[in-house]
Amino acid sequence: MHRRIILAAITCCTLTTAPIAAQKKPSDMRPNHPARQEVLQVLAHNVMDFTDGTNFRGEARVTRTQAVIAIAKLARAIESGQWKAQTSVPLPTKAPTMQVVDTGQPVTRYTLATVLARLGNYLTNALSRPSRPGPDLARTDVLPEPPRITLPASHPAHASLTYLASKRLIWPGSPLLKPDDRPIQSVELSRALAEMMTGLINQWTELGKDEEGNTPDRSFRNRK
Repeated sequence: MHRRIILAAITCCTLTTAPIAAQKKPSDMRPNHPARQEVLQVLAHNVMDFTDGTNFRGEARVTRTQAVIAIAKLARAIESGQWKAQTSVPLPTKAPTMQVVDTGQPVTRYTLATVLARLGNYLTNALSRPSRPGPDLARTDVLPEPPRITLPASHPAHASLTYLASKRLIWPGSPLLKPDDRPIQSVELSRALAEMMTGLINQWTELGKDEEGNTPDRSFRNRK
């Protein structure tokens, strides 16, 4: 039996949202599909696109290469302020329980669209980009150093990985550092999104200071 995990990157941002108007509408998706609003949102922001013509093919499995490109597009949209978040609607009192997913379960395009849209809405609604980033932002010792990108420049995911690494939105050891045509698994997507979220929060959130005015990182270095 597979080990089971809660997809933290998915469930922490399970917000219901108001409808979104979008010009791109998939012809192979019924109007009342539960993922329709999220699919329209990622299409409107060019985070994901049609596979052929106007077909979204939501049941198709997502490859590691496709996941890296989509995650980088979402991070760029959030960081640049181009992601237009939905207005969050409070969950009902008796909200459904969080979904538990097998670690070995492949991720479909419907799942990826749902997770990315909700994550974009959550981060955009929850965080305010600092007007003047401080010297400690994005350089905390808590996060690993940027990984070395070994992909050839001709690889479809090279630019996306380079961007994520430069912003410390992907860390050494991530399975997505070697993107290919293998389907991404739920546990791999969870890790990639957790790293991306942590990196963005780290960039946008001021580090706390102790009674001497030192940040946690500086205090740690002074103790060495």
